[in-house]
Formats: sequence, C-alpha cells, structure tokens
Amino acid sequence: MKLVLRVLLFLFGGVFAGYLLLVMVFCLPLGRIRENVVKSAPSFENGYHILVNDFITTKTDDYTDALMLLTAENENDRNPFTASIYSYHIGQDGKDPYDIINDLENPLNKHQAYSRYWHGYLLFLKPLLMFFSYNQIQIIISVLVILLIVGVIYLLGKRKMDKYIIPYTLAMTIMFPAVVSWSMQYFTVFAICNLAIMIELLSYEKIKQSNNYVFVFLIIGMMTCYFDLLTYPVVTLGIPLLIWLMLCSKKESRTIVENIKQLIFGSIAWCLGYFGIWVGKWALGSIITGKNLFDAAIKAAETRASSATEIEDISRTAAIEEAFKNVFTGPFWFIVMFLIIMIVAFLLMKKIKINRKKVVDNLWILLVSLISVIWYLVIANHSYWHMFFTYRTLSIFVFAIGCYIVSLLELNKKKEWGKGKNG
Repeated sequence: MKLVLRVLLFLFGGVFAGYLLLVMVFCLPLGRIRENVVKSAPSFENGYHILVNDFITTKTDDYTDALMLLTAENENDRNPFTASIYSYHIGQDGKDPYDIINDLENPLNKHQAYSRYWHGYLLFLKPLLMFFSYNQIQIIISVLVILLIVGVIYLLGKRKMDKYIIPYTLAMTIMFPAVVSWSMQYFTVFAICNLAIMIELLSYEKIKQSNNYVFVFLIIGMMTCYFDLLTYPVVTLGIPLLIWLMLCSKKESRTIVENIKQLIFGSIAWCLGYFGIWVGKWALGSIITGKNLFDAAIKAAETRASSATEIEDISRTAAIEEAFKNVFTGPFWFIVMFLIIMIVAFLLMKKIKINRKKVVDNLWILLVSLISVIWYLVIANHSYWHMFFTYRTLSIFVFAIGCYIVSLLELNKKKEWGKGKNG
C-alpha cells in the first residue's frame, strides 16, 4: 500500500511540476524566438533529408522538427496557463510543417492545437531559440551526442564492464548518431536513454542501497513521455534496464528468477510512469480548459495501436519484418560485419573461451530483446508507418543479443573480462 501511494505521489508531482515548468517557458517573450525561427526556415526548403540515398534509416524528421519550431514561436494564446496545454502551431490543410515554416505570413494559415502530447522539449527549445537558430541548435546537439556516447563508454570501462562496450556501440550505431545529431525529434529519446545509463553507472550503490530502482524507471518513463513525441520511446526502458540488471548481476550472485522479477518490476514501473503522466496531462488539461481532451487523445491512441495504415491494412508482425529488413540491409550491415570480424580477431588474440554454465544461466538477458518485438506488435500502425525512425526500437534487440553473447565470454585464466588484477 505504501508503495502504491509513493507511485501516485510521484505521478501527481510529475504532472504538476511538468505543467508549471511549461507555464514558465510560455511566459518567455516571443520576439527573438520568432526571429530565429524565420532565420531557420531555409533549412526546410527541400523537405525531408536523407543522408544516404535509398536508405530510410538515414532519413531526418524535418516534418516534426519544423512542427516543434512552429509550436515554440506560436503566439495564438497569450495565456500561458492554457497555451501550455493546447500547444498551438500554425498549419494549413494539404501543407506540411516544413512548407508552412517558409510561409509564416500566409493568410490561409490557421492555429491548430496539438494537446495530446506534453511537448516538454519546449523547456529547452524556447530558451535556445532566444539565442540560436535551428542550424546552431543542430551543432549543439551533435556535440551532446558525442559527449553522451563517450561518457557511457568511459563509465562502462570505469565499472569494469568493458565487454559490454561492444553491444552498446552496436546499439548506438544502428541509431545512426549522425542522423540523430541533425534531428531534434530523434535526440530526446537518445539523450534520456544515455543519461539514464550514466546515472545508473554513477549511482548504482545509492540506488541499490535505498532499493529505489523501481522509482528510477518510473521517472525514466515519465521523462520519456514528457519530452518525446512518440518516436522510439521504449528504448529508454530496454537498454537502461538491461544495463541495470547486468550491474546487479556483476555485484552479486543472482538467480534467473531474481533477474526476471526485476525485469518485470522495472518494466511495469516504466509503463506506469510513461502512460500515467500521459493520462495526467489529458486530465489536467481537461480541468484547466474545460474541454474534454480524452476523446481526441484516445482516438489517436487507437489509431496508432491499430493494424491499419492510411494506405492498407497490415498484419501485427509487419512492423517487425520491416524493421529487420531496414536494419540488416544497407550501411549498417557492413558495419556489423566489420565489427564481427574485429571481435573474432580480438577473441583469438586474447584466447577467450565460452563459459558453458552461463549459456543457460544468462538466458534471461534474451527476454529483454522481446521488449522491442512487443512494442512493434502493440503499436503496429505507428511503428510501420514511421519506420524511418521507429526502426531504432530494434536497438534493444541488438543490444540484448550482444550482451548475451559477451556475457558468456571469459579469459582462459579464469578471470572475467574487465576485472583486472585486483578483481
């Protein structure tokens, strides 16, 4: 009972804190913000950009980035208490946001509400637009992407978890950091995922001692819902959760049942945070505006979870098939093959052997890979229709398979990889 009350307290606190923070940024003057949005418009003249032709995995989401900028500069509602709920942007039937941003003064433009999401990214985007244009923000994001990856790799090494750097690198590679660097839309989940990993690696003892790992994943779920616009959100569950479980297994002897139990509880906590704060936004918004925000939100959710697209009906497994097809073809496949060759060469040089006992003991790791599969099955419409960015959900699968393989490896000297001379 006490645990339930704490969870509810976190959720209610998150809803009110998130709302008040948005109210504050909606109080910022729009003059400089609008100037930098206008200055950014030429970046969207050609619509979507693809870094490598014919490979949708390298496609940027200019549609949503333009929408985010239009939301940041909108001045339809000067009341921050309602504006932060409705999140207006200008739009026009038959025209995409990247067209609208180059035609801001068109009299046919209309203010449209986008209230089903939190739009928490505005906490950073609005202040940034007071000083920087879109292109300058892209450069800032590029630097942050590098720092996050380097930071996680450094901390994995510091925790003597060197062998997990390989699957982590593979998982980050299929996300195409170069593309993430040029899309604000993609960066939010990428940043939350890597920050969560860094917090786990830095504060493992404190979290473990206080037995608060459930609340860590509750907060991760809340943060993901708050900042993201439904890109590949479950990645902030799958990869950090597996890192946490590997940390626990390294520090203490654990049974398969204990690991599965923590896997289930962590997943439930993340789902409560993610969906709980989302419902909280609709409830709070309905109270503040006096309008029912649930109807439109639930209708959109039903569409995203259906197996019908705008063009055709699809099977529930279509998104899974499409994700595998796009990830394991093209540029990533060559990277994977290169890394496999390098790993085999390294193993031969280091005389690594496979611990047969762990083949069974570590099977629970493969359960984490199913998180991406389950997400595709449940959110079939959205995953299939937006495959050019939802394919990144498969990074959980790649990371889990990689972690399982390297977890079986040991030095012939009976010392586990990464423990060093002093164990």
